[in-house]
Amino acid sequence: MAFVAGLVPCPLTLFAMFLPLSRGVPEAGLIFAAAMLIGISITLASVAVATTFARDRVVHLLDRHGRSVAAISRVLDATAGVLLVLIGVWALL
Repeated sequence: MAFVAGLVPCPLTLFAMFLPLSRGVPEAGLIFAAAMLIGISITLASVAVATTFARDRVVHLLDRHGRSVAAISRVLDATAGVLLVLIGVWALL
């Protein structure tokens, strides 16, 4: 999965490939694309491993403090909503 995600062309990758091609140094573009592929692979693998290790702890936390977590979640949702509205109004003014 990480290998395929690294192959998805983004604008930066396309630019980094075409610039070296136009300068006559295609190796530089390939090295950049490979570095990007490796970085995305490492990032996705790290997130997957961290999620696997944290899953049991989160389930245990929710079993012990489910109501408190739900209350905090509602407060954070409301606070984030109010902040988004305020930022939007501020940007319009």
